[in-house]
Amino acid sequence: MHLIDEPKIPVTLIMRNVCSMMRLFKKRTIAKNIPIMPVLVLVSSLLLAGAAYPAGNKGSAVEGRVVDRDGRPLAGVKVVAMLPAGQYIEDYDLFEVKTKANGKFLLQGLYPGTYYRILFDGGQCNDQRERIRSLPSGETLKLERDYVLIFSTFKVSPDGVIKDLQTGLEWAPIPMFTVTTYDIAASYAKSLSLAGGGWRLPTVEELKDLYDSANDGCGLDWAFENRYPKAWSSDPKSPTKRWLVKFSRDKVYTELWDQRFPDPCDDCGVLPVRSLFKKAKDLFVTQ
Repeated sequence: MHLIDEPKIPVTLIMRNVCSMMRLFKKRTIAKNIPIMPVLVLVSSLLLAGAAYPAGNKGSAVEGRVVDRDGRPLAGVKVVAMLPAGQYIEDYDLFEVKTKANGKFLLQGLYPGTYYRILFDGGQCNDQRERIRSLPSGETLKLERDYVLIFSTFKVSPDGVIKDLQTGLEWAPIPMFTVTTYDIAASYAKSLSLAGGGWRLPTVEELKDLYDSANDGCGLDWAFENRYPKAWSSDPKSPTKRWLVKFSRDKVYTELWDQRFPDPCDDCGVLPVRSLFKKAKDLFVTQ
């Protein structure tokens, strides 16, 4: 990890220079009677000594701002610049800073003309990122748009119940097994004894609100182990209809299950829900 200081000479460059010196000594007749190893040790020492000091190249920089959903600047958010997977440049692979009181950040010392991933940590959706290409040495790339971090409205209790502070609903963890039919899903939710029971299948609107209360583009909240489920749902207005709600990365889909062809659903699950506490900022009040 590189914490914003001057770039240094990469060791790979040093080794290439040493190899070049070896080839040079082999070609020059003047060096026939000179021991090669002591000379190489001397050259390597000088190059390594130079690597310990800042190089003349100050690298590139990236500047931007992080805000909340209301456009207010966020201070203390960690911003990371890292090379894409599979790439490595010694002393240039990872940089990190924190945003200031005005939400702004400045990443300095990036390797010029190289692609980096910029990640923003601290919000609900930690995989918010930007792919940029650093500018030539000494220049600063200013990101055109602010980055909005959506903080989680969910709180997980010690027994695993996921409480939504925004809607006032409690959600049970998604079971790891497949729930092939609506009847099995309804029976599972009704018989679930987790934290005192009282669970049921959610309505289509409750599931949609669950997605909306999470960050758009990130599926469900990180409190849910499966962030892209397909869940059975009920509809109080049409109790005979069977609905499926599918969550993707950037959208939520609803699907009416055709009971005339009751084939099992091989990728469906269940998200039991209940309403046992009133909305409050951080205080849960049971009814």
